[in-house]
Amino acid sequence: MTTRRVALSGNLSDLPLVDLLAWVGAASPRGVIELSGGAAGTIELVDTRIALASADDGPTLAQMVIGSGAISAEGWEAAQAAADDGRDLADALIDGGADAELLRAALREQTVGALFEFLVPGETSFAFVPDTTRPLGGQFAFAPADVIDEARGRVEAWKVIAEAIPSVSVVMRLRRQLNAPTIAIDADDWRILALVDGRSSVADIIRDLGMSAFAVCGVLHRLVTAGAVESVDAVD
Repeated sequence: MTTRRVALSGNLSDLPLVDLLAWVGAASPRGVIELSGGAAGTIELVDTRIALASADDGPTLAQMVIGSGAISAEGWEAAQAAADDGRDLADALIDGGADAELLRAALREQTVGALFEFLVPGETSFAFVPDTTRPLGGQFAFAPADVIDEARGRVEAWKVIAEAIPSVSVVMRLRRQLNAPTIAIDADDWRILALVDGRSSVADIIRDLGMSAFAVCGVLHRLVTAGAVESVDAVD
């Protein structure tokens, strides 16, 4: 039996995530940071870069990759089977026909979205397990400083978004009248707007689309500001 060796453990309130990643980068080129408590999930490191970060309460990697259009559900299942046999999942996805740019974007979105959750203050414990690998591999690994900076920007933006969408349990509906004569809707906006039906919660939309909470709430916030949608609890 292989013994799980924890090299460092503690709480993010005592050792912030940025400092933890710096320590890990200096101590070991690869491993997994396991998080629990306030925000649960994992951060996978390969050659001191972040291969993937995932939050347990966020969309799964399969939902994110399939939802991005990088590969079909059938293609994902075939790649996952290859990964179960020992191949790096990223390599199997590419060989199975996944669009490399869309895949990279989906992995980055998954990583930044999870780091955003890990940066929010809370009682989150961590344990770093060195020399541990996960199925994804390191083909699309990201510089920690880059994705952390992007996640920090989301923390600041979330303070504004939360004023209009305080919880993903909120249910949105279309407004009967716009605040302006016209508004611009792009393809991503439309995917979300098409699911605003007055019955589905924001969490339902996140799950159905396989997008991060920040991405969905960011679009909904813009639509609220433009006067296109509102909470079902809003007063007419």
